[in-house]
Amino acid sequence: MSHLRISFKTFSSALGFLFCLSGSSGIKASENPNRLWASRIPISLEGTISPIDTLRVQTSVSGRITSVAVKENDVVQKNQLLLTLKNDTQKQQLELVRLQLKINQNNLKDRSQQIVLAEVQIKTSKNTVTDRERQLKLLNLQIKTSLNNVKDRERQVKLAELQLKTSKNNLRDRQRQVKLAETQIDISHNSLKDQETNLKDIERRLKDEQTLFEQGSSTKSQLDAVQLQKDRGLLSLANAELNLSRSEEDVNGTKIAVENAQNAVLRSEQDHEGAKIALENSKITLMKTEQDVEGGKLALENAKLALLRSEQELVRVKLAEENAKFSVKLSEQEVLLRQDTLEDTIISSKISGIVIKKYFEEGEVVANGARLFDIINLDRVEIKVGVEEEDLSRIDLGQKVVFISPGYPNQRFAGVVDRLSWTANTQNGKFPVYVHAENPDLKLRSGMSVKVYLVDSQ
Repeated sequence: MSHLRISFKTFSSALGFLFCLSGSSGIKASENPNRLWASRIPISLEGTISPIDTLRVQTSVSGRITSVAVKENDVVQKNQLLLTLKNDTQKQQLELVRLQLKINQNNLKDRSQQIVLAEVQIKTSKNTVTDRERQLKLLNLQIKTSLNNVKDRERQVKLAELQLKTSKNNLRDRQRQVKLAETQIDISHNSLKDQETNLKDIERRLKDEQTLFEQGSSTKSQLDAVQLQKDRGLLSLANAELNLSRSEEDVNGTKIAVENAQNAVLRSEQDHEGAKIALENSKITLMKTEQDVEGGKLALENAKLALLRSEQELVRVKLAEENAKFSVKLSEQEVLLRQDTLEDTIISSKISGIVIKKYFEEGEVVANGARLFDIINLDRVEIKVGVEEEDLSRIDLGQKVVFISPGYPNQRFAGVVDRLSWTANTQNGKFPVYVHAENPDLKLRSGMSVKVYLVDSQ
């Protein structure tokens, strides 16, 4: 399998990679090289060891080197700090854009809150419009009520005028009755005097009749007749006295009735004045209600305008929120850019490996794109060998190999065929074959020459 890592600026040392067929077999760390040696095919292929993973560390910004954390031949781990450039400006810029991001985030929160407030204001304005419409209906009803009150007060004024006329007529009638009662008293006085005179005359005749009866000149029946006349005269006198007394009482009663009639006239006059005042108040109330209706119409119109303004305000704050979101996104991108810019001044290794070359020292100024370090990873190595055309049929992807190096003449190493080139080398006519091998003890180094032997797959 290929181990070309473009994202880490790692490149393969093999030039014919794009023209090669990759294999899928891996290398077992427990593979016994001596057993493979015994099964080798007596074909020796010469090649050179190179690292699979090679990292060329470059800077993407220019600046002065403030510190170098490694030296040549140091073993480094992935993400280990290698070098730092002067980055005070980048730190300040990052802090500023972070502050701007915070400001924009607060603005976004404020805009969101303004939307909530605008929506509440719209609801309030709608409720106000509804309330103003209700009030206007009530005022229209109040106008009708006031009109009815005016009509009722006018009717009451007419009734009060009629009552006043009636009371005055009653007063005149009571005054006439007083005069009649006084006349009746005079009649009763005269009748009483007449009865008294008549009784005296009867008593005189009774006395004369009594004398004649005693002298025998009159009969008993004549005497009794005169006596009966006297008794009747006494009754008539008593009745005359009663009539006089009743006439006097009637006079007193009619005087009281006159006084009551006078009071009734006074009350009717006051009621009439009160009815006039009530009518005037009703007219004033009607006028006030009509003005209230006009005010209610204006208030309703203002409420509708306020609702329209609230709806426009909601549209505005929504646009402001949208702009605030864009500002936050822009600030977030700016923060990421500034972070990248700051991180570009802090150079770290993207792979684990060995520093084989350092190009600058502390205090030097580097340009954008300057090459800083070369790092290789020798945990797994690659061997490129050339195979004659007639031997290609004996080689398969994933086929095991065993190889030796002059550096370790008594040790054998195991590997596998990783890929075969589809094209031959134009200079020697051989087909490049690439072998991968594990190097856990890091005995194998880049540039070592080796002899590779194919292992019989059987």
